[in-house]
Amino acid sequence: MLERIHLKIIHAVHQHGSLTAAAKELCVTQSALSHTMRKLEANLGTEVWYVTEEA
Repeated sequence: MLERIHLKIIHAVHQHGSLTAAAKELCVTQSALSHTMRKLEANLGTEVWYVTEEA
């Protein structure tokens, strides 16, 4: 189920451009943020976003 924290994470990643910066903004570790989003993706049965690498 989509919860408020998931929306906060998605918004923070959009605003800051990376999981690391979003985690810092939300005062959590990058690992915890990634884990939370992986659980959401598993519950939804789809990817929330696509990971890209910057050169």
